Amino acid sequence: MVNMKVILLKKIKNIGQPGDVKNVADGYACNHLIPNKLAVPADDAHIKQINDAKNKQSEQSEQKKQKISDTLNKINNKKIVIENQSNGSGALYAQIGVGDVTSEIKKQLGVVIDASWVQLKKPIKEKGKHTVVITSNKQSAEIVVVV
Repeated sequence: MVNMKVILLKKIKNIGQPGDVKNVADGYACNHLIPNKLAVPADDAHIKQINDAKNKQSEQSEQKKQKISDTLNKINNKKIVIENQSNGSGALYAQIGVGDVTSEIKKQLGVVIDASWVQLKKPIKEKGKHTVVITSNKQSAEIVVVV
């Protein structure tokens, strides 16, 4: 049985992930994988192209992680004030949720964060100081929300 080295372009069950270099049966490669654009022959040009793409992707991932880290460092231990009406006992007429927190961070601190980063266990319903955790990529920051 003659084997052929191919670079996978798509995920193939029981074979591998995109970018993997695999040995497969010659007929399987020539009759199925290559004609259906699931793989390309593993020659030097294709291997270099795949390695360059992987390097570029990892570089972009590192830049994204650094940008997130910088953003979280900017807002860590900061305080934002949200004005909201309340009754005499301190209960708010309208609760403060994730969207309110993200918009106030943008207004007051000038930092745009994704709403999915805000870890608010339950909406804020009372006046006072509340600690809110902002988490992304296993990094976190805390801000104090004063209502």
